[in-house]
Amino acid sequence: MDVLENLGLRDSVVLLSGGSNFTILREEARKFERAELHLFDPKAGEELERMLGRRVFKGLKDLELLLEDLKPDLVFVEISGLKSLKVVLKSLEISKRVALASKESLVVGGKFVLEKYKRMRDTELIPVDSEHSAIFQLLLGEKKENLDEIVLTASGGALRDWDLTRMKDARIDDVLKHPVWKMGKKITVDSATMVNKVMEIVEAHYLFEIPFERIRALLHREGLIHSMVKFTDGIWKIHFGFPNMKKPIAFSITYPYRLRTDEKFIDPLKLLNISLEEIDRNRYPIFDLFDRMLNLPSSSFIVFNVADEIAVREFLNGRIPFSAISVIISNTVLRFDHFEPRDLKDVHEIDGVGRRMAEEEVEKWV
Repeated sequence: MDVLENLGLRDSVVLLSGGSNFTILREEARKFERAELHLFDPKAGEELERMLGRRVFKGLKDLELLLEDLKPDLVFVEISGLKSLKVVLKSLEISKRVALASKESLVVGGKFVLEKYKRMRDTELIPVDSEHSAIFQLLLGEKKENLDEIVLTASGGALRDWDLTRMKDARIDDVLKHPVWKMGKKITVDSATMVNKVMEIVEAHYLFEIPFERIRALLHREGLIHSMVKFTDGIWKIHFGFPNMKKPIAFSITYPYRLRTDEKFIDPLKLLNISLEEIDRNRYPIFDLFDRMLNLPSSSFIVFNVADEIAVREFLNGRIPFSAISVIISNTVLRFDHFEPRDLKDVHEIDGVGRRMAEEEVEKWV
């Protein structure tokens, strides 16, 4: 919202959508007065209606109808969970540009998003995740056949230097102290387990249509390199800058233009002290699971996503220890009888069964 105000786009915003936090949406509604309001949570929507004395749309169906009616030029999608998939698909149908910050939509339905995107020839899909925005920028002007390898960087999360024995009993407050980024609770936990990096590898696979074996992740503590790309002639391009999500957000809106800012710029001499390390699989066992998933149908990604959703929720509720998260995800994925989803109905069925199985795995820890 700060980026939109700084770009002078306050009066251009036609829709504001949120999950259940009506307090934040109420404050933004006062600044963006022309925008329709939507909340996924019906009770929160009713509360906001009482506060503002105006209509608030509610639920996924209302959001789809709003998008169809308003037909905004640009839709910025930052929605968690399975519901992000339907919103992304609808947005690709009705808008000129989709700024994508919902990795879950590609994890659970990447092939469906890619199929829709290729059919909608006049719609642009611009990634917003810092790593994928970096790759998108590094590939501008390059031929696809010249792309050889992608490297995503990972901070390692709040527990990256903890003793492995101590790490198992990390408290919620410990896990939420991210060393580089200030983010929401779930993604901060996902950073500590590296689940988010596995999801970002899947996201890169679909966005840039590159085989999984040519995508890897490296631990990078400083958070200054956001991604790297190697070309077939052996030359690397590196995206290097301060960790600030306002940059990729702004670029997704202003592309192909860049706007000069008053912020200080990073000194390239900082590259002299950059660290890059291989991922320690003893600390981040989720990568061993991911290797096994690459030999399974893509239903494994859907189950992976929902199992993580359940496990992180229960960790944040204080019901399971930190060490249980990766185990619950792995057990759920490996128990599932995987198949290739044919349509969105299959995706929802896989998500539902995976959810029940993950909840069963949680009960083994409580």
